Amino acid sequence: MKTKSCLIKVKATGETDDSLEEGQFIAYASVFGNTDSYGDMVQPGAFATTLAQWAESGNPIPLLWGHNMSDPDFNIGHVIEAVEDDHGLKVTCQVDMESPKGPQVYRLLKAGRVTQMSFAYNIVSGEYVQPIGDKDDYQPGYFSLNELELYEISVVPVGANQETEILAVKTAAAALQAKAGR
Repeated sequence: MKTKSCLIKVKATGETDDSLEEGQFIAYASVFGNTDSYGDMVQPGAFATTLAQWAESGNPIPLLWGHNMSDPDFNIGHVIEAVEDDHGLKVTCQVDMESPKGPQVYRLLKAGRVTQMSFAYNIVSGEYVQPIGDKDDYQPGYFSLNELELYEISVVPVGANQETEILAVKTAAAALQAKAGR
């Protein structure tokens, strides 16, 4: 099993968090077409089969803290929805606010103190792409990840892909308003 880490950049987007409930966030867990710090490039369609298998199983994709699969306290929630779009693997996640670690991780996400994500996977299909060009248009080689088997998605302190991002997080003010019935 391998893991893939991804940076989450908190940014203002057109998406509001009005539709999100307490403990939810939306992010890109993977971005297509860029080489990460491990020299891998995830290709569009790499998650199609595994997402269909997850959907067919009826089980949610686990959301972990730091890929820690051995301690149930680090299983901090689940993926509500995972879809591939033109940009990458877009996920809507639910942090378990009753779990030992979930509320702390969620506070870190909302505050921007943890800004990266990762995913654990197995390579079903991939290939090394040779470097091309010369000194004027040189492009380094990379390992093309064409099909992956997804095991989990994690929130992590340090990731590998610098182009993923948080799209929306339920804000503290919105959560307080919801609790107050406003």
